[in-house]
Amino acid sequence: MATGINLTNSFQEKKENRKKERILTSGMAIAFIILLLTFGALLGVKWYGNGLAVRLTALKNQIAEESKQFSDPKAIRLVDFYERMRIMEAASQYTSQEPVRILQEFERSMVSGVTLTSYHQTNDQTSGAVMIVVEAVADNLDAMAKQILRVKQSPLFSNIIVGESVRTTEGKISFTMTVSVDASADAGGVN
Repeated sequence: MATGINLTNSFQEKKENRKKERILTSGMAIAFIILLLTFGALLGVKWYGNGLAVRLTALKNQIAEESKQFSDPKAIRLVDFYERMRIMEAASQYTSQEPVRILQEFERSMVSGVTLTSYHQTNDQTSGAVMIVVEAVADNLDAMAKQILRVKQSPLFSNIIVGESVRTTEGKISFTMTVSVDASADAGGVN
């Protein structure tokens, strides 16, 4: 019966060895699973990054195509039309100051010795105010000064700016004036 002497010890050793092998194999399995999860996460991030790059390229192409539409002659024409409409809208804001009424008031302010050679009515681009640009010829400097003072006395006109003034070959004074129309003033009963 000598054969059964150390059976318990070898059984214990085998049990401990199996336990160590299980820990080793289960640890390897866990490490392999962690490695697979990490590799999967890296592949997922790479795939997501590629998807974003594709979408970014598509958006850049779309922006390029749409920006071409804004440089199209039809789009430029549309912007020009919009600008013209804005100017017309600004011009319509002085409905109480009809162009004929303004011209009549300017005619009323004319003095003898001054001849009107050009009359142009426009809107100031920045303020939208009605502006009159007048070219006239005066017999002398005194007549020119009287004309400027008469225009300044009118309640309808303000901000008179005398532009270029030159002596003609006949000895008369040719000058330009830019006048703002005061939309809130009454033209003194001129209809």
